[in-house]
Amino acid sequence: YASFWSVVYPCVPLIIPPKTTGSAFGFLYSIDNLGSTIGSLIAGAIKDGTQLQGGYFWVCMTLGFIVLVGFGISIYVWIYDVKHQGKLSDASPRILRAKMTRDEEKPLVGQIQKQL
Repeated sequence: YASFWSVVYPCVPLIIPPKTTGSAFGFLYSIDNLGSTIGSLIAGAIKDGTQLQGGYFWVCMTLGFIVLVGFGISIYVWIYDVKHQGKLSDASPRILRAKMTRDEEKPLVGQIQKQL
């Protein structure tokens, strides 16, 4: 669980425009808190509702299933990233940030040149 968020949070500035980075971090924190709250309740309900090995067997199976789903999603995101510009695989965040800034400034430069 902790390793997932330690990987996701550094990726936000790489894929989100600088103007909306704060909102993206806020959204991630909200999802994290929601998952922590609901996940504990669901695990408790599963444990209380089952008797095999004191109820922990199905809790472990559920968490294992969630891990497999997360692994599948990470493979999908990796393949998608490779096919579309590879922003998450970029070696240098500074270079990527410079590319994003240039792409965002191009329309402004065109507007300024038209006004001149």
